[in-house]
Order: sequence, then C-alpha cells, then structure tokens
Amino acid sequence: MPVTPTYPGVYIEEIPSGVRTITGVATSITAFIGRAFRGPTDEPILINNYGEYERIFGGLWNHSTMSFAVRDFYNNGGSQAVIVRLHNGGTEAELNAGSGSPLALKAANVGVWGNKLQARVDTTFPPSITSEQRTEEKLFNLYIRDGETEEVETFLKVSAKQGHPRQVDKVLENSSQLVRVTGAIPTAPPEAADWGGNATGGSDGSAITQAEFTGSGKEANKEGLYALENTDLFNLLCIPPYKDDNKDIDFGLFDDALGYCQKRRAMMIIDSPSGWKNKTDAKEGIDKGTADGGVGSPSTNGAVFFPRLMMPNPLKENQIEEFAPCGARQIGIGVARTIRYHVAQ
Repeated sequence: MPVTPTYPGVYIEEIPSGVRTITGVATSITAFIGRAFRGPTDEPILINNYGEYERIFGGLWNHSTMSFAVRDFYNNGGSQAVIVRLHNGGTEAELNAGSGSPLALKAANVGVWGNKLQARVDTTFPPSITSEQRTEEKLFNLYIRDGETEEVETFLKVSAKQGHPRQVDKVLENSSQLVRVTGAIPTAPPEAADWGGNATGGSDGSAITQAEFTGSGKEANKEGLYALENTDLFNLLCIPPYKDDNKDIDFGLFDDALGYCQKRRAMMIIDSPSGWKNKTDAKEGIDKGTADGGVGSPSTNGAVFFPRLMMPNPLKENQIEEFAPCGARQIGIGVARTIRYHVAQ
C-alpha cells in the first residue's frame, strides 16, 4: 500500500516478500536541555508526546523555560523529543518507612516535588506465606504515595534480607519512579506503620549556569550538554533561556553547543537574545559573533530566530509574557533541514 508522506524525509514502501522489513531513520528528533520540576537528571529521556513530559518531568513550571518550549513543540506538531534535565545544587527529599527498624528512603531525583512523598508498611500476607517464612525471608509490603499526583506505588513481599530475589533496594531501583533506598538496609525488616508525615529536605537548587552544561568534567562524565552522548540520534538542539530571570543563555555557551552540533550532524535552534528589540538590534547582534550580545561564531549548524513570541502564561492567570521561540519554530527548521539534507545526498 502506498505511503502517504506527512513531511519531507525517507519513506519506505514494502513489497510483500519473505525478506525482513527495513526500518526508516528518524529525521526530526529534537533535544531539549534545561531545568524541569522533576525527573531524572543528566540523562537523555526520549518522549513521544507532552503527556509523557508531564508524567516524567512534571509539566509546566515557571522556573523552567524548557517546559514551555516542549509544550510549544508538541502543540506545533512535534513527534519525538529527547529531554535532558539539569539542576544546580538540588537535593532529594528523605523519609522513613515503617517503625521499629525503619527503612530510610530518598526521592528518586532532586526537587521540592519529593517533599510530598509518604510511605506505609504492612506485614499482611496470604495464608500461603507462613509466619516462619516471613521471619526467615524478612518480608514486608511497602507503599509509596506521591501527594502531588496521588499516585501510589505498591511493592509486595519485598525483603530486607541480603541476596533475596526481592531485596528491597534492588526492587525500588528497578521498579520505582518515586523513591530509592538510602544507606544500608536494616538487619530486621521495618514493622507495620500507616502513612507517615511527608518527606523533607528536597530542594530545586539555584538557577542553572553555563557550568551545568559544559563545566569541568561534564564531557568526560557525559553530563550536561554531553549527556546527549548517551542517545543515538537527535537532529535539532534547543537550549531555552536560563539566566537573568530566564531571559537569555550565556553567550559563551553558543560556540560549545554549535561545535557539538557539528560533531553530531545536528542543527541548533538559537533563541535571539532578549536585548534584540528590532531588526537593527538583530543585525548588529549577528555581526557581534562571540562578543557579548552576539550569538556565537558563524556556523552552518545553527539558525537564529527573531523576534520572540508573546503568549499567555497559564501559570500566571494567562498574563501575556515573552517566550523563546525555539520549541514553536522547531518544526519548520526541521522540515527545511530535512529537505537540504536529502537534496545534498
């Protein structure tokens, strides 16, 4: 059956046969790097819709221009995005589960979101599990609740016994989106206790800086900008403003990011600096290059968009605010780049 093209790219039409099918290569994956309300840090996470972003990274957040850019990306027809969450000095919330010998837990990642976590322990098991087996295997049931979303994770028949197939720290590491064990597992399992108080100590940290993208050790450790080394493919890069009250990015980051895009054969979508108010400012800013107020050295792997967007902010009663356009403008540049790439081939 003929393929119906939806955007320029490489399309595969299969002819019925016994030969294995050919999988097309994606040509419109956009990487976003910045702050988020919650979620894994310094790790590229592939998402396919904004609902996934809300579930993993917490949705719109006033301290995260990235959250608005990702929303705009999907509102304008985006399909796949790679998200890298950064933080500057954030901490994980901590809490205890159970009584007697409580199990020490911490939030799965940094942020104040973890301060709404609660834990419950019970030791009620079906008749097939004898009291002797429960004692020998140090079994208990653990429940974790996120007070923000009301999500509850349930872990039945976990164990405080080292080497047990259901050893609690291993189970949480592999199955929980909310918590991890911190420190050593108590030698005795925690005793039953109802939902306790909220976790404490979680913080979002300070505004991120250029150091969180390309600082000392970031490239070697595949963190910050270089966390994208852990993803196979991205075509477009968006770094929304993060400094000066989320108005700009450090001009020194432009060349690092453009150089990395050249290495990965990707294109960086550059948001015009907030100081550009008219076409004269834009022309002079382009001519400044790497000087303050410019947008880096000339590069075939970058495109600057001017002006910025004026849109309502749903988190501030729909007050009209200025937003960086990199998310909303990704689709057009993605199509243009795809055309150029295939013509060049």
